[in-house]
Amino acid sequence: LLRADVDALPVQESPENLAGKRCCISRNPGVMHACGHDAHAAMLLGAARALAARREDVPGCVLFVFEQGEEKGGKGYLQNLLPYIDEHFDVGACYGTHVRWDIPSGQIAVPDGIAMAGGFGFRVAIHGRGGHGSRPDLASSPIDCFCAIHQQANALRMRTIQPDQVLTYSLGMVQSGGQSNVIPETLEFAGTVRTYDTANAGERFAAEMRTTIDHVCAAHGCQAEYLHFSNPLYEVRNHAQAAEMMRLDRTSVRSA
Repeated sequence: LLRADVDALPVQESPENLAGKRCCISRNPGVMHACGHDAHAAMLLGAARALAARREDVPGCVLFVFEQGEEKGGKGYLQNLLPYIDEHFDVGACYGTHVRWDIPSGQIAVPDGIAMAGGFGFRVAIHGRGGHGSRPDLASSPIDCFCAIHQQANALRMRTIQPDQVLTYSLGMVQSGGQSNVIPETLEFAGTVRTYDTANAGERFAAEMRTTIDHVCAAHGCQAEYLHFSNPLYEVRNHAQAAEMMRLDRTSVRSA
C-alpha cells in the first residue's frame, strides 16, 4: 500500500515565496496545501504512473490510497477507510511519504523508529459575562481567563513531562471581542500539541490540560466549551525491516 494525504488548510497562499514568484498556486482563495500535501498527491500519482508503465515487473497488487481527513484526528473518513482496506485487501506492507523542510531537495530520509510526531488538536470556547470597561468588577472576562489558561498550559510542560520526553504546545488562533471598551462574553482559542511519546507524555498532558482549563474557568467565573479536543494520535514509527528494505533498494530507486 502506498499512501498520501490530500488535505488543504484554510490559509491564504502568497503568490511569492523566498525564492521569488511561485510557479504553482492554489486556485481557491483562502485555501492552500500549507503542509505540502499537494506534493504528496503528486508523488503518489507519479508512483502510480511509473508502476503502471512497468506493470509486468510488479509481482503482486499495489494499492494507492489518497487519504482525506488526516488533520481531523482519525474521525469520519479515516474510520471507514482502514476497516474497508482490512476487509478487502491483504496488505503486506505500507509506505507513506511526507515532505520535510530540513531534508535537502533531491534527497530521501528513511529514519529508524519515530519518523513523525503524534499529538492532538484543540479548539475551546470560554464563556464568561460581558460588560463595560468602566466596570470590570461586574463582568467575568473570558480574556483574563484565557491569559491564565495559556500561562498554565505553558507551565504544564515543565511540571508534568519528563525532560527526556519531547512535547510541544502551541496556539494558532485566539479570537474575541470587537471594541476596546467592551468586555466580550466569549473567547475562542485553538492550537496543537505534538509529542514523540503519545502513550505517556501526550495522554498525560491532554488530561492535565483539560483539568487545568476547567479549574481556571471555574476560578474566573467562566465556563469552557470543548468545540474540538481530539484523542491524542500516536507518533509514526517506521517498521525496522521495511525501513531497511527501502535503504537497501536506494540504488534501484535512483536509477528508476
